[in-house]
Amino acid sequence: MNKKSGRTLDLLVIRHATSIANTKGKLAGRIEPNPLSPEGRKQAQGLFPLIADFKPTRSISSPLIRCRETMELAGVRGYETSDEIMEMDYGKWSDKSLKRLSLLPGWKKVQRDPLGFRFPGGESFEECRERISSFRSRFFGWGGERIVICSHGDIIRILINELLGRDFASFQQLQIFPASYSRLQIEFSRQSQSQTPRLLYFNRVASTPPIASGKGFQVGGE
Repeated sequence: MNKKSGRTLDLLVIRHATSIANTKGKLAGRIEPNPLSPEGRKQAQGLFPLIADFKPTRSISSPLIRCRETMELAGVRGYETSDEIMEMDYGKWSDKSLKRLSLLPGWKKVQRDPLGFRFPGGESFEECRERISSFRSRFFGWGGERIVICSHGDIIRILINELLGRDFASFQQLQIFPASYSRLQIEFSRQSQSQTPRLLYFNRVASTPPIASGKGFQVGGE
């Protein structure tokens, strides 16, 4: 770290392991219970060495079961939960087949102009962006820490996309597999809260990843 720089925040961002809804090809949203599948439980256990080596000083999870199970099976204890990184509220799209949802007129709107879309009876991407921004606003106070975050596909894609300063719709170009992990470091200036994010690695998995769907069925929390 150079003399002009301040503290650095180290983030290990994990998507929850494969859930029952994932195996059924459904967009779960906030529908509970949606626990991990047997495969997902093995994936989560496989994250133990990674997290142990990272040596987190703080751990934060979405409150939904699939994230909390991922953290617990990976050996994380004493984690906090935050509604700010909870899955999107997909409203009437929740618990529906991704294959069928992809045939709806709104599907193309989600892909091409997400900020102009609200899920029927659910959350808008603008509202989701606002709560992720609220979560990010705490980063300066966490400078110097090593934090594990366990969340959902869309939330992680938006968070990383925003940190890198990309156009909002560009988050749709990112793919996040279940039980994948990405690492970022954010360096804060000593004189202000200005930050320099660096993406060290992205969407890594401990086992062979699934083949991404050619039709882009990942909204992508499911």
